[in-house]
Amino acid sequence: MIVALLSSALAGPPAPASLPKGNVLILVVDTLRADAMGTYGEKSPTTPRMDAYAKDAVVFDKAWTQYTWTLPSVLSYTTSRFVRSHGWDYDIGQFDLYRTVDRSVPTLAEVLQAQGYATHGRYANGHLQESLGFGAGFQKWAKGKDAEVVQGALDDIKKWPTDGKPNLLYVHVMQCHTPWRPSPEAQKALGTPLSVPEKGLDWADWPKLSPDARPARAVELRTQYEAALWDADAAMGKILDALAASGEAKNTMVVFHSDHGEQLGDHQFAGHNRSVFEELAHVPLIVKVPGAKGERVKGRVGRLIDVPPSVLDVVGLAERAPKGWQGSSWYRQKDPPLAVVERTTDIAFTVDGVTKLVADRAGQTFSYGFDLGTDPGEKRRIKDATTAALAPLLTAANAWWKATPKGTNTGEKPKVSTEEKTEVNDLLKELGYVE
Repeated sequence: MIVALLSSALAGPPAPASLPKGNVLILVVDTLRADAMGTYGEKSPTTPRMDAYAKDAVVFDKAWTQYTWTLPSVLSYTTSRFVRSHGWDYDIGQFDLYRTVDRSVPTLAEVLQAQGYATHGRYANGHLQESLGFGAGFQKWAKGKDAEVVQGALDDIKKWPTDGKPNLLYVHVMQCHTPWRPSPEAQKALGTPLSVPEKGLDWADWPKLSPDARPARAVELRTQYEAALWDADAAMGKILDALAASGEAKNTMVVFHSDHGEQLGDHQFAGHNRSVFEELAHVPLIVKVPGAKGERVKGRVGRLIDVPPSVLDVVGLAERAPKGWQGSSWYRQKDPPLAVVERTTDIAFTVDGVTKLVADRAGQTFSYGFDLGTDPGEKRRIKDATTAALAPLLTAANAWWKATPKGTNTGEKPKVSTEEKTEVNDLLKELGYVE
């Protein structure tokens, strides 16, 4: 239906892939905007390891997160639901308002665990607390600094050949998130010597800068961010090396993506502002299944809510997908799906990754659109919804609103100690969310 409305020449889905009862390795680099990677056009050698890995993998030229902040995004790509439906969209820093996540719809980890998988999760983003329910389905849900997370992943993978079970391992690192602390190796590789204070580098000075000072500062921010990204890429390389050394690479599906992007002076903001611009919405999505064809997927958008059903499809458990999941397997999407990204007051829609419609999230009314083909920086708003490109997309968006139930997260208030609250508040300060 959407293809008929929008285009008859959109690209097809990736070639089928099958790995019955195979291992699943999900690698997430927090706050990674796609265009910072060589695979997506960056000229500096920011991601040599993942660029090499992507050469014979499935690479979605355009992929969207479903929310441009971590917690709602993670819930979407673990429970295969739009944020509109799972309802967990508290804002950054609203910790006293948080509720435990809705458990009515199983996570990918819960489904795989029920099918005999060993499930381990290792994360460096302190927001993903077990007290909020983010470890659902994981036999081990372990928080640590980036180095601890990576070492834990290496230790886990070493056990795979003899543990007698298929494995799910989720790894979530934070090098790309402020405060950046790029290593000397990263600085040498990129030729960008930086003076890194003990507290790390960040964009805290951005709001105080004059308009004239911002362009130069934006260049500095990009330089600092890319150096930090090199370290994240090196960490991914260590994990992939361990997978190869274990002999399990031939029996492991690898999915690499981010939770959202980052603004580095784009649209006059630094950080992940409350918007749905491409520097926040467009994330990398690289998938490798042993024996499957590597290819660039063009003309359609990879959605992170499709990660869980795509994984189940590959490992031969498609029939186990819960009824509450709203995504679908990439490999079975004959028609390109409607991609949706939300944040605070805005919601955006696209099918081909070129024509983009932005609407008021609460009122469900058209705001403006963009032609990303001629205006990738989203500087020229299209204000007429009746244009040939936008009209059918608005029709598809209206149909989505009617078909997608609106949910409200009504979980319990988490039982958090004063010490844990202090830890979270300290984390918010360190990450630059609050003063």
